[in-house]
Amino acid sequence: MNQDEALGLFVDEADRLSETHFRLEDTLLLLASLLADSTEQLSKDGFDRLVQIGGAIHKTCASRTRARSEIATTMKQSLDAEANTL
Repeated sequence: MNQDEALGLFVDEADRLSETHFRLEDTLLLLASLLADSTEQLSKDGFDRLVQIGGAIHKTCASRTRARSEIATTMKQSLDAEANTL
């Protein structure tokens, strides 16, 4: 399999995922399980690449969580301020 074929598989899977609910956090857990189960078979380079992918997914999850929290705080503050003016 070459890189273009692998990317094609990712695109096909992304299309399928758009039809179902999925969480990026669940994908991170799947990757962690794969890494844990495959450590013995992976080269150091392969292991490091999977850790890098996991780090990128984790960073995205943390950023989304932080953004949601900030939005929720801003909305609560706005509602509280509006309630105080009534």
